[in-house]
Amino acid sequence: MMTTIPNLPSLRTQFVNLFIDNTDYGFYTHIEYTGKEYLTRRNWNEDSGIYKVSGFDFTLRDELLLNELGAPLDEAVFETVLEIKRGDDHRALLTMTLKPLS
Repeated sequence: MMTTIPNLPSLRTQFVNLFIDNTDYGFYTHIEYTGKEYLTRRNWNEDSGIYKVSGFDFTLRDELLLNELGAPLDEAVFETVLEIKRGDDHRALLTMTLKPLS
């Protein structure tokens, strides 16, 4: 369903009702892993940042400040807002948070 929305990447999802030896073990969801392969399948830079977020509002916060190489000034504090799953240079994230939404 998400593939119909332009410019909004989503994870590939598959559903299966698992039966083993005629025993129904229930309905399961397989969700694509968001690692290097996720990025390369979409022709994106494999070193791009991937973050796990529980709440994010696209505003610059002190917790997200970076050094000149794009690394968090304090990774533990950074990860109170965004958990880093992939990537070392987070300047693109900082640039995104500085731009007004339109």
